[in-house]
Amino acid sequence: SHDHASTTAPAAETPLSLDGMKPKAAPEAEAVAQAFHTALQHGDRTAVLALLAPDVTISEGGHTQTRDDYANGHLGEDIAFLKSARITPVSLGSMPMGDTAMVGSESDIQAMVKGKPTMLRSRELLTLKKDGKDWKIVSIRWDSAPLPGEGP
Repeated sequence: SHDHASTTAPAAETPLSLDGMKPKAAPEAEAVAQAFHTALQHGDRTAVLALLAPDVTISEGGHTQTRDDYANGHLGEDIAFLKSARITPVSLGSMPMGDTAMVGSESDIQAMVKGKPTMLRSRELLTLKKDGKDWKIVSIRWDSAPLPGEGP
């Protein structure tokens, strides 16, 4: 929804909803999502970028980037962050929609944030489009929040 009411803080984006996602509903798209996670965690930039459509949009915390922006900026930060993190997959499901599919996943990420060990629950919503015989990621939305009960 694009109605940014000024009554709330700017970061009040709707939390990602993974409603309707079912494990193995779109297995090929899920395989691409998992390859994307693996490539990020291994710091394999080439593999990450190979899975992204040229016109992909990447939004994190309400800020949307193009493929080039991401490749030149945040991708390096994400890889550095994930290198030191411990990731526990929580759920992965998908929803087929003809030539496109959505894959939603949740993970718990244990990482150092500003020098403190922090547990985050991360949600990811990927939209993929079939390109010939391959699926490419056309949209990425990330949303993460500290798990309650963590910290001081």
